[in-house]
Amino acid sequence: MLLNGHEYDVQHEGVGPVDAAIKAITTAIKKEDKVDFKLTEFNVEIPTTGSDATVEATMVLQDEYGTQVVEKGTSPDIIVASIEAFEKGYNELAYQRSKKGGE
Repeated sequence: MLLNGHEYDVQHEGVGPVDAAIKAITTAIKKEDKVDFKLTEFNVEIPTTGSDATVEATMVLQDEYGTQVVEKGTSPDIIVASIEAFEKGYNELAYQRSKKGGE
């Protein structure tokens, strides 16, 4: 995975592929950034029907200061939708922290 111009070879086990992917990404992020955050909620919905249905993943992330963000990702693939939601959430937490004068 590429993060801030650095390549990381990260692997993680999880309860399933989404859990493993999020844990691996979190491991890489924590090597680059010392922000402490956690995933507090994760929800998946399939708002459409049929073989071309799109998955909507919603994640709530919270940093060490209690700031919470809610982000969504959409894709026909649950893993891609989940990673998109996680990436958006982490980026929003980083943005909120930078507005507060954090590192």
